[in-house]
Amino acid sequence: MPSNRDLVAAATVAFLLVGTLPGRAVAQRQPYEHMQTLTRTIAQVRTNYVDTVDYGFLVRAAIDGMLRALDPYSRYMTAEEWAAWWARQRGEYAGVGVVLESADGAIIVLSVLPQSPAERSGIVPGDRLVAVDDTSTAGRDPMDVERWLTGAEGSKATLVLERGARLQPDTVSVAVRRRRLDVPGVWRADLADSTTGYAWLAQLAPNSAEQVQDAVRRLMRVGAERLILDLRGNPGGSVGALTEVASLFLPESTVVLRTVGRTRDAVTSEVTRGAPVFPDLPLIVLIDGYSASAAEVLTGALQDHDRALVMGRQSFGKGLVQTPFPLASGDVVWLTTARITTPSGRPFHRGTARDTAGTPVYHTDNERPVRAGPGIVPDIELPAPSTLPAWWTAAMSLGLAESVADSVANALPKDSATRARWLAHQSAWSEALLDTFVERVRRELDIPELQLEPAHVRPLVQWLAVRVAQVRWGADAASELFLTHDDYVQAALREFPRLGELLATEGS
Repeated sequence: MPSNRDLVAAATVAFLLVGTLPGRAVAQRQPYEHMQTLTRTIAQVRTNYVDTVDYGFLVRAAIDGMLRALDPYSRYMTAEEWAAWWARQRGEYAGVGVVLESADGAIIVLSVLPQSPAERSGIVPGDRLVAVDDTSTAGRDPMDVERWLTGAEGSKATLVLERGARLQPDTVSVAVRRRRLDVPGVWRADLADSTTGYAWLAQLAPNSAEQVQDAVRRLMRVGAERLILDLRGNPGGSVGALTEVASLFLPESTVVLRTVGRTRDAVTSEVTRGAPVFPDLPLIVLIDGYSASAAEVLTGALQDHDRALVMGRQSFGKGLVQTPFPLASGDVVWLTTARITTPSGRPFHRGTARDTAGTPVYHTDNERPVRAGPGIVPDIELPAPSTLPAWWTAAMSLGLAESVADSVANALPKDSATRARWLAHQSAWSEALLDTFVERVRRELDIPELQLEPAHVRPLVQWLAVRVAQVRWGADAASELFLTHDDYVQAALREFPRLGELLATEGS
């Protein structure tokens, strides 16, 4: 591990590579002169710096500084790092089940995979990861931090997380045990009401289109005549996967995305393949601030072609293409080579709106106006959901939430009348769960002064109620409770009667 002095020296080299000291003009310099400045600076550091500094470390730091100055996604990998990255993509390592991103100078949890160790520990999207096993994440690449989180099956990683306001955050430390993860693309598929199917697509994996097709056909066999496709918290995936999913709903050879770059190879478009399986199925897509990358591309394509109404919150805004370029040494340079736009030409990468005068307006096939990013802007914006307190993560990691919910579940009668009352009435949840759980948290976490804020009550008690339904009456009951009381799902159900009108006319 380099010392602080090493880091200062390396930062000096990196700074000279990407910029100049204030007030020093560099106009008219030739490329070779810039390279001479770099090599001479390295020579000065090697000769005169107070400590001996490894030459390879200085060069790596200079490269990292250069790429970091370009954007958050361009990076350099040694041959060993490249091999380890591929091993993680093939699932050869155990992990904790989070997808990380860089946002506003912090490493954030973009997505928590269902039924993963992270979810069972109460980690939620939007949490800021500040340290892993006593190593700070400040200034780190999200891919590097994800590498720290992989390891041997059953080993533990200690995560320090922040939640809430940046200036006065709540902080929690949680130990998460790694395990191998095999998360399906479609995590939940059920009827939201007698004629509406619901499918939660948690990620865009190679077999996601097949899973969506199977799920929708199964729902249609039991009465579904329309579909809610939930992309909330979907961190994305491959271009191939999103194109295959889009091909289920859009006509053959319909443009799904465009890329714009400096080289000829970077200017491309991706189109659907084959006849659509569900060409006329009424469709609403749900997104939130953690829908990212390929999930945003899929949403933008369905929105631009007026194939779906988009509801929820403005998405994350990740619309850049990275390409790996191998070096003779076996090392690899990842460079951002293109920007992605929706079929209408609408950019959605974070910072897009700040880089242009005003907010550009684009138009769908039916001439509905849609705004440029950052992120995909929904047709109908919904209120931001309430968040859980930081102590929820500590309670989850100790099994307190599951313990209380399971105790209540086992005490309930298993008859259909009790099941119906539990699924329908939120008051029953609070009476049976809330006071008991909060008192248990006060005692076990030694927080006697703990007071539950009103904004935390709904998400907390709803999680506990779903767990009760799962334990007492099974997965179908848990899914029914979730769909009946999820605000976004219920909002979508209310819009279906006027879906055709909203998609056919300007404004929505």
